Amino acid sequence: MRQLRCMFIMLGMVLVLGSLPAIAAEMTITGTITNWQEAKSKFSPKAYLQLVKRSDKMTFTTDGEGLRTLDSNFSKAAISKAGVFKLHGTNLPDGEYLLVLQRATTSSVILVKNGQVLGIKVPGKFPLNLGEISIVKNAVGQPSLRIAP
Repeated sequence: MRQLRCMFIMLGMVLVLGSLPAIAAEMTITGTITNWQEAKSKFSPKAYLQLVKRSDKMTFTTDGEGLRTLDSNFSKAAISKAGVFKLHGTNLPDGEYLLVLQRATTSSVILVKNGQVLGIKVPGKFPLNLGEISIVKNAVGQPSLRIAP
């Protein structure tokens, strides 16, 4: 009888835990901005990388210095003098995220790959090494991050 009761308790726990929304455990994203030494002079020294959840209703804030940030409460990462970054995140809700250079300029600088916005999916395969990235100007002359070919 005791074994049967334990089995029902375990089955109940599996059903309850299985019905909870999925939350990713821990993730790490790394990379190197190869032309950071040259590019950083075009950005505020307060710039940092941050994950921003992608949605149709993304909003931004402009601070007193005119620097823009897409609104996000998710992970941030500093960029070293050599352009290396390592971003950690925990318990991110499922969805697609953008990697954004925040507080860099008066416009948002979003990571792109092969001309398309790079979406980081959660859950996904982590750690994720983006490899070498470079900062280039887009069609309207604004800087954007691109995966180096």
